[in-house]
Amino acid sequence: MHSPQVITDSTYTLFEINQVSLRQAVTPEPLRGRVNATLEFVRLGATRLGALLGGWLGAKLGLRATLWIGASGSVLAALWLGLAPVRRVREITDCEGER
Repeated sequence: MHSPQVITDSTYTLFEINQVSLRQAVTPEPLRGRVNATLEFVRLGATRLGALLGGWLGAKLGLRATLWIGASGSVLAALWLGLAPVRRVREITDCEGER
């Protein structure tokens, strides 16, 4: 149980640094606070809804089926991110109106 946590904790840190840096680079400065607050609100809301859905599915379908559904969702999310055009971003140009 220790090894997966060591791997995922470090990769999550890299993900967080990259996604915040990209978001700040492409968002005009006057909107950065609103954008960050909105995304944090959505992220926390999705976490709560996911916990409720996982509990409900666990009660209705059983633990094994619920874990398979969760694992499948994680694989689909990784594929979606892997195929997204954001992977090919090598240079960030200045935002219009940010002067």
